Amino acid sequence: MVRIAINGFGRTGRVAFRAAWEQKIALDLVAINDPAGAHTDALLLEFDSNYGPFRAKVESNEGTMRVDGKPIVVFRERDWTKLSWADVGAEIVLECEILPKQRKDEAPFGEYPGTYGPRRKNPIVQVKAITMRRNALYQSSFVGHADNLLLSGIVRSTTIMKTVKLASPKVRAVHVPASGRCRFICYLSIEKIIEGEPKNAAMAAFAADPFLKYVVVVDEDVNVLNDEEVLHAIATRVRADTDTFMVTYAKGSPLDPASYDPAGGSHLVTKMGIDATRKSNYPEEIKVPGSDDIKLEDYFPGWR
Repeated sequence: MVRIAINGFGRTGRVAFRAAWEQKIALDLVAINDPAGAHTDALLLEFDSNYGPFRAKVESNEGTMRVDGKPIVVFRERDWTKLSWADVGAEIVLECEILPKQRKDEAPFGEYPGTYGPRRKNPIVQVKAITMRRNALYQSSFVGHADNLLLSGIVRSTTIMKTVKLASPKVRAVHVPASGRCRFICYLSIEKIIEGEPKNAAMAAFAADPFLKYVVVVDEDVNVLNDEEVLHAIATRVRADTDTFMVTYAKGSPLDPASYDPAGGSHLVTKMGIDATRKSNYPEEIKVPGSDDIKLEDYFPGWR
């Protein structure tokens, strides 16, 4: 995990920290430098007048702030050249200024959908100084490729699980597969209590993650880590006219190549929920009597 420090914990510094913390970005904040000090910084982080209460426990004592128990060293040095970032484990420190009311064209860049994103006007960050320890390590990811995609899928699954449980208490598994770029498709495995519950679960998933476009809800016997099993459930347990629903003009990703206006960076998309669970009149499925009792190690020595 990349260790970072923030020099200046004003509005921009706090927003950057909140975004990294709440989205569970793989960054380890080890230190803050801010003249206000640990107590004031903790208070402003916890009770932000613009962005609302911070969803974590924030504590402080002299020189340290703790967020959900994680200690963060807080310096109060006005001369950034005197800061000992290396002592707290930071690899690289960027001294930057965001220029007010200035924007320039940025992009096209390769993006996670596997396409190039549209050009946009974005703020200008002026780098004033870069400080780093000897042989500093900089960890990055290859956007649009597996290392970039899989990290996002893991993070999204936990948030979706918490929200879907409000609509369907017996959620068994959540998976945001690589086949959907770890953003656009979600598989939910639930132990269904009553009919209609799968659609509620799908709507909860859409609410939890606006980038999702397709949510497939399956029974608990389906392995959501296996695309083939999910597609089998869709093929054999879905009546398209009653078991699917669509939401048009819904909020999605502005990088979605299938949005209503991808060249303009539109965030409007169509979403689809699919109930791929067994219905009350579903026929008995075939099975081989005694197959569950077969142990392959009895026939193949060393089998695991």
